[in-house]
Amino acid sequence: MTDNEDPLVHWQEDPRALLNLACGSRPDWDREETWRAIHAAHNAHIPWPRICKRLIAIAFRDGSSSPLELRDEVAQARPAEPTGPDVYARGGQLWRAALEEVQARKTGGQPVLAEGNGGPGGGSAA
Repeated sequence: MTDNEDPLVHWQEDPRALLNLACGSRPDWDREETWRAIHAAHNAHIPWPRICKRLIAIAFRDGSSSPLELRDEVAQARPAEPTGPDVYARGGQLWRAALEEVQARKTGGQPVLAEGNGGPGGGSAA
């Protein structure tokens, strides 16, 4: 437990209960939209207490609020992922390096034959 946590508060992660609370308090909210907003926040690794507090704050703010506001906040908070050929080339390099590392761990690395050591085209004298 960290110093700033309240020992008397235990947050039980229950998305369906939050959905029922929010949509029960705001019957004008669409359950599917609300569920998608909760799911988007959860997938963005937002801590569960923050999701709860934020959604309830949006629900009780005014009559024109929407659960989509939570989803919009998630989209704005998430940094844009870089795209383009450089990103894909770098990803390929990382993948190949990781593959080589895994193969080296499994097989102990591959021996490199010296020239004239019985390899193709470097036959030994018989």
